[in-house]
Amino acid sequence: MLVSTPSRSAKSAEGSMIPSTFVTHADVEAVDYRYLLCGLNDGGVAIYDTSTVKEGRVYAEAGVARGGQRGGHKHAVQCIQWYPADTGLFATSCGDKTIKLWDTNRVKPVDQFKLDCCVGQHHMSPVATKHSLLAASADT
Repeated sequence: MLVSTPSRSAKSAEGSMIPSTFVTHADVEAVDYRYLLCGLNDGGVAIYDTSTVKEGRVYAEAGVARGGQRGGHKHAVQCIQWYPADTGLFATSCGDKTIKLWDTNRVKPVDQFKLDCCVGQHHMSPVATKHSLLAASADT
C-alpha cells in the first residue's frame, strides 16, 4: 500500500511528477492498528485510515494539517507519536524548537512546548498511569 501525501507535485527534469511533500516519520496506533499517523517534511501532519483503501492502492486520509497552517510546524516533523493511553491525542517534534500536542479529531495543536534547542526525537511513556512523561532528545 502507498500513502499519498496531501500536497502539490512538481515535474522532474524527465517530465514525471514527483511529490513535493513526503513522510518523514510515522506511527500506527496501538489500539486497533487502524490509523497511520504521518509527520511530513513541510511541517504538517496527516492521518490515514488503513482500513479504507481508495484507488485500489492508497489509504484514505482521515485528517490533514499542512505545514505552517493550522498550527503545523515550520520545518520537517522529526518525530510523531500517538499518546499511548488515548488515540485522541498525539505529539510531534521538530527542528523549529517545539514539541506540539495535537487533538486528533480536529487535527489541530492544543498545546506546545518551546525549547531552546532543536528537538530530534521524543517519546511518551507507555507505562505512566498517574502522570504523562514525555522525554525529548535535542541538538544543542
